[in-house]
Amino acid sequence: MSDPHHVGLIAFDGSMLAGLLAFADILHAANRLADAPRFRVSLISAHEDNPSLHHPLAAKEGAGDPPYDTLVVPGFWAESLRDISQGIERSHSVLRRFGPISPDQIICGYCAGVCLLAEAGLLAERGATVTWWVQGYMRQKYPNVDWQTDLDFVQDRNIVTASGAMGYVPLSLWLVKRFAGEDVMRDVSRFMVLPRPPVAHDAFRHAALIDQPTALTRRLHTLVRGLPATDLSAAALADAMGMSERTLARRVQQDTGQALGQWARGIKLSQVAQRLAESTQSPGAICAELGFSSEPNLRRMFKATTGMTLSEYRRSFGRFAR
Repeated sequence: MSDPHHVGLIAFDGSMLAGLLAFADILHAANRLADAPRFRVSLISAHEDNPSLHHPLAAKEGAGDPPYDTLVVPGFWAESLRDISQGIERSHSVLRRFGPISPDQIICGYCAGVCLLAEAGLLAERGATVTWWVQGYMRQKYPNVDWQTDLDFVQDRNIVTASGAMGYVPLSLWLVKRFAGEDVMRDVSRFMVLPRPPVAHDAFRHAALIDQPTALTRRLHTLVRGLPATDLSAAALADAMGMSERTLARRVQQDTGQALGQWARGIKLSQVAQRLAESTQSPGAICAELGFSSEPNLRRMFKATTGMTLSEYRRSFGRFAR
């Protein structure tokens, strides 16, 4: 058995400590439910002169600990864009206290903590998400980030971001799944009665980025989500991925058990389903935004995949229909 995965939870002035402690509790639950301890957790005070951050879990920086395998940056209290700007100015140097970030380290940020990752330059040329009401400000301030704010959770290589003050839930469960296994993750979710993800149709159960089994399918997933539906030919996808059509089709079939076209179509239609469930956009607006050739074509594809019309899906799964 390898050494436990060492997770450093960074606390700083104004940070939301409840989320960090909940993060620690979820990993502690994983240790109790797994066959052996999988995580070592340290709460790191980024400001040693602040007594409010003293806690039994706290580990002093530079106290001989090995490098952290994962660093977690929480949100901080903010009710306006001015608060966000001031929080960035006040805390943007937090990560610099820990020296250069190794490519092998995982960096997690949630809620307003994502702003600090962007300020530190860690999100440049990467995909990331952020809390919805900050997205306009963040797009303008950090245009070199691929903001995917229609998603609650985004992993791009070793950087993982989540939106919302409760973003610690998907982040911690992702770590549990990766380092303790899916069965332990499910046990932790049941044991701690964690918030359940939104209900989705069976056709989209495995359409999320977090469900993709390999680095190739995760990269391809991001590509498919960003392209218009009319540009998802095997030739276009293979060219963008830098491989032959035959190789890409074979790899996707091996990794997902689905043909390339079927898999890509399912990812694109999952975006349609998400908008039907989480917004009041009209079918025509969704069709135009996601680049389908026509609304009738979208309706036919969606019905063939789910057995439901667009309006039936919205009535069954839409949060605004309840």
